[in-house]
Amino acid sequence: MTGIELQCLRETIGLTEAELAIYLETHDESDIKMMEHGLKGVETEIKEKTLKLRELYSLFQESSLNRVDDYIPEQLRNYSPDRVNIAVFYTQKNYEKYVDGGSRIPFVKLHRKTVWKIKEFIERRYKVVVNLIPFQETNYIDFLHTNNLHHDQGSVSKWAASVGDLDEYLSKDIEV
Repeated sequence: MTGIELQCLRETIGLTEAELAIYLETHDESDIKMMEHGLKGVETEIKEKTLKLRELYSLFQESSLNRVDDYIPEQLRNYSPDRVNIAVFYTQKNYEKYVDGGSRIPFVKLHRKTVWKIKEFIERRYKVVVNLIPFQETNYIDFLHTNNLHHDQGSVSKWAASVGDLDEYLSKDIEV
């Protein structure tokens, strides 16, 4: 693998040099930059771990797109026939807590990148407006209690779908 291939791969996944270095644990940002600019050869370990991360990212996207057909028709049928809401996580902490992601891998960035692709896919396929709703933990927990639900991926989708008046929701304080 050449330095430019490493850079393209890293950028495809959506990571900065610093984030890739955190994931790799054994290298820092300057090592990544040196490899990407051809000042140092790309080590086999970095190549393998970065390709593994790309594979994981591809599986993540595929899994997310496969769930679209499970949740979108229900949202359209039960909440609104002309719009779909999708929850978007602000922080890695919330992503890990509610989606069970790995801690060193910046899944929240991968999630956001995937959500945008899903938004475009749903708009084309179902001809509806897709709103990206910032995930608000307190609001979500209240929703679970009020509706006597347990946390699972379906509950996150139901919570997002239940956000009716978008202007009112977005005017509330959102935790960052």
